Amino acid sequence: MVSTFSIIMAIVVFNLAMLAVAFGIDRTSWLVRYNVSALLIFALLSAVRLFLPLDFAGSQVINSYTLIPRALGVLEREAVPGVTLLALIGFVWLMGSAVMLAKQINAYALARSRILHYRPAPDTQAKRLLAELGASKAAVLVSADVATPHVIGITRAHIYLPAYDYTDDELRYILRHELTHFKSRDTLTKLFYMLLAIIFWWNPIVHWFQRKLDNLLELRCDTKLVAKLTEAEQLDYLDVLLKTAKAAQEHSDTEDHLISAFVKDDPGVLLKQRFDLILSNRPKKAKLYEALSICVAVMIFIASFFVIIQPAYEAPDFEEGVELFSITPENAYIVFEDGVYSIYVDDVFNGTASAEMVNGTFSFLEVIIR
Repeated sequence: MVSTFSIIMAIVVFNLAMLAVAFGIDRTSWLVRYNVSALLIFALLSAVRLFLPLDFAGSQVINSYTLIPRALGVLEREAVPGVTLLALIGFVWLMGSAVMLAKQINAYALARSRILHYRPAPDTQAKRLLAELGASKAAVLVSADVATPHVIGITRAHIYLPAYDYTDDELRYILRHELTHFKSRDTLTKLFYMLLAIIFWWNPIVHWFQRKLDNLLELRCDTKLVAKLTEAEQLDYLDVLLKTAKAAQEHSDTEDHLISAFVKDDPGVLLKQRFDLILSNRPKKAKLYEALSICVAVMIFIASFFVIIQPAYEAPDFEEGVELFSITPENAYIVFEDGVYSIYVDDVFNGTASAEMVNGTFSFLEVIIR
């Protein structure tokens, strides 16, 4: 069942999970032990939870006697004549999302325009190496206008390379890195979290995590690639990272959120973390730790459906002789007629309720529409 409070719970769980993942990204020792992929799975599960705001029978209810009842009281007040504060907030939320969507479309148009104006340089090396790697269908462009190697695309990889003097071995590492991004569908992952940032534009945690996501995807790409390399090849790969980072710092370019770049224009702490992660020896039980962390993430995901926060109210004092009764699904129901929710107990009218109360406090009652 979906109710106002199950939606609130889904948002709360999502934000707590995003905070946990964002903090975990910066802890290299944790990533070495449990693997980057486990952290990314936890992030994806929390996002899925956001779009499944359900609660089930038998859920553990956490009663809020102060915060939620007061918040509901404030939201139901009129902000302007005829418009509640809740309706006004909903309108501002919608308008903000529309503005954010327009900004992202404009940013995409500018990035596309910039790419279309790249001046291609003569190239046979990259195309030849892509054919060797079995990726001849990938589009590649070499240009002095490109600051750092990067890839974009969902159905076809479009790889953009700077006109640096790379050896075949160096360029092969770069191409394998960009193809790993493409095969991992990192562009789709970024699009998904961009959608979340548009919807929840008012939430700083979402924007903070979106910035961290780029780092997480780079770290995952590195771990996937170096797992297939010898120790000597891993050192060569790090040399290419360092060479490209130094060259990129001398080049001015604007980075787009949907681009998966070999190095960032301002690598800073991330480059050091990539080195530390690649050079660290994973523990012998790394696979076991990774499996356990994924199991814990799944358990938390499932358990979150069985906990819900709801408003609760202290029972009023009644004068002696006043008859009290219980409202249960067996003896009560709600009738919706002419835009009004009427509560009936033992087939006797007992007052009206707001839509919020019907979806929250009285969500366990049957609603009859007339």
